[in-house]
Amino acid sequence: MIRLRNLSIVLLSIAPIAAAALSPSSAVSASGSSGSSGYDAWYVLQSLDGTAMMKWHEVLEPQKDQLRFALHIWKLEEGNINEETEGAFSNKTPDLEPKFFNLARTFQGKSLQVDGSVQGRQMVIKVRNEGESSTRPARRMILGKGMILNAFFPVWLRTHHAALKEKTWTRVTTLPEDDPDLVFSPAVAQVRKSGNGIEVDYRGLKSSWILGPDGVAKTIDLHSLKARAIRITPAEAAKVFGP
Repeated sequence: MIRLRNLSIVLLSIAPIAAAALSPSSAVSASGSSGSSGYDAWYVLQSLDGTAMMKWHEVLEPQKDQLRFALHIWKLEEGNINEETEGAFSNKTPDLEPKFFNLARTFQGKSLQVDGSVQGRQMVIKVRNEGESSTRPARRMILGKGMILNAFFPVWLRTHHAALKEKTWTRVTTLPEDDPDLVFSPAVAQVRKSGNGIEVDYRGLKSSWILGPDGVAKTIDLHSLKARAIRITPAEAAKVFGP
């Protein structure tokens, strides 16, 4: 879900770089998997004419009593490649109850660090900018029942997509730990089945998801942004923003 929150910001300021159009069918067949419960996937975000605007790598790793979700994003903004990384952990249950996360972001050479940990029924979030001698006052967000971290939305979708119905919206509340405005207000994603795919409405940003046999997204069409995310191979990912 971290991608959907950031895409509107990215596409407003992006200066696209030319890249070869990629085929999702060939890309998915070659993409790796990290086991029956985990996965390892690369994506590129393209405009409709095939130019690349962002790529990311996401890995789900099941551990003894928790799930680890690792995310690495490369975004082209104002002529620079900016990076964002996140490590997020949830309980190993269908509800994916949050445990803690760490997020680091760079923009124009400056870094931002965001750390969150659960204390009781609250997520305590600390933010520090590069050059600051101390962290800002901690934010405390109430964790409502069923709330998940943004990063775990693809995992939630993988777990629950079989139960989705046509014309009936299912709601899931997320904590946007990747919020570029650092507000961290809970947001609701509405999800429903649509033909062979899935419709998602997140803060007014509508998208259509096609999942592969492993339950991991093959393509994500962002209609209002006129962009498509495609699952690709690691070799293809290496060429995005490359020489």
